[in-house]
Amino acid sequence: MPRLSPSDLDKLYQEAESADKSVFSEMRSNLLLVAGEHYNKRKRRQFINRLRDTKAISEDQKLRLTKNHIGRISNLYVNNIVSGSPGVKITPDVDTEVQDQKAAELHGAVWECAKEKYRLSEKIRDFAQDFVEIGECWAKIIWDPSKGEFKGYNQLVDEFGNPVFDEMGQPAPDVNSPVFTGEFNIERVYGFDLLRDPSVKEMEESEYLIQRKMVELKGLKFRYAKDPEKLKLLDETEDETFVIFDNNSKDYSATKDKILIREFYWKPSPRYPQGYFCITTKSGILEQGELPF
Repeated sequence: MPRLSPSDLDKLYQEAESADKSVFSEMRSNLLLVAGEHYNKRKRRQFINRLRDTKAISEDQKLRLTKNHIGRISNLYVNNIVSGSPGVKITPDVDTEVQDQKAAELHGAVWECAKEKYRLSEKIRDFAQDFVEIGECWAKIIWDPSKGEFKGYNQLVDEFGNPVFDEMGQPAPDVNSPVFTGEFNIERVYGFDLLRDPSVKEMEESEYLIQRKMVELKGLKFRYAKDPEKLKLLDETEDETFVIFDNNSKDYSATKDKILIREFYWKPSPRYPQGYFCITTKSGILEQGELPF
């Protein structure tokens, strides 16, 4: 099984990013159009001032020229998609079979619970909005063992890996290693943050996918507090300032409290029979291995 070096992964990322650079630029422009921010701020001020000062255009015409209906039209499309969606219902494979009927009822109850627990109606609206405004909608669904209800702590071990017991002879808890029940995490992924193999024409044909995202640096440092090598990777990018596009504000902003994470995922293939993943920063690899579960 081939293992890629940080330089190999960086080259892979740069190639994938350049493949759809013009498409990603168009996606961001679409969001600016929806938000009414489709002019450069400096040029927009000059444009508006010129309209205000000119005597050749009537007041009514000035008003019409500066209106933007794209946001309202987009909302209309999103509302039509969401209101027209019939949803999903689980039915028996064979209507007359009692076992199939019970199985359908059981799975139907699980589905209704999941819709409420994971607030799927809100997420479906977000995906419909991405479909209309960006042109694509994506979600990454993973099992996150760090979420859910708190169960307790792992047992404390010493520097040699031996279990530690308290004065009563009971296993001592490691308060820095909590255990949760876990739950699914449905992560919204914007189209301009999902990269593909540049040698393929369709996303489905790509052997691997790369997701890039900004992550809070403070949270990562807490997670890797006991790993000096990985902390060093995070420290190397701590002073970097990133200019990111915020889909919520529909604008670019600078941040120093976050770090760019690149997540590589390979599908199961002859090269990686169980699939493979790498989670990296610009400086090195944080996690890698076969796809879990």
